[in-house]
Amino acid sequence: MINEGQIIAENGTVAMAAGEQVSLDFVGDQLIKLTVDKGTVDALAENKSLIRADNGAVLMTAQARGELSRAVVNNEGIVEARGLVADGGRIFLSAEGAGM
Repeated sequence: MINEGQIIAENGTVAMAAGEQVSLDFVGDQLIKLTVDKGTVDALAENKSLIRADNGAVLMTAQARGELSRAVVNNEGIVEARGLVADGGRIFLSAEGAGM
């Protein structure tokens, strides 16, 4: 998954996931859980522009399929999750795969 534009989610959550099978678990209007259930060959979650989720969260994750493939989370742009309270504004970047 590659973002080349602008994603803005004030008080919300932006989730980018790369894999063959992905699960989202919502409760109300909050994103509670993002899971890549099944990886893929050369999984890529990439931001080339802007992701902004002030008072919210940004999650970017990728999962490889097996030992000979790779997973990459790459940010070449800007990721913002500014918060007004101590626990607000979170950014999560993760990649799972062989040799990680």
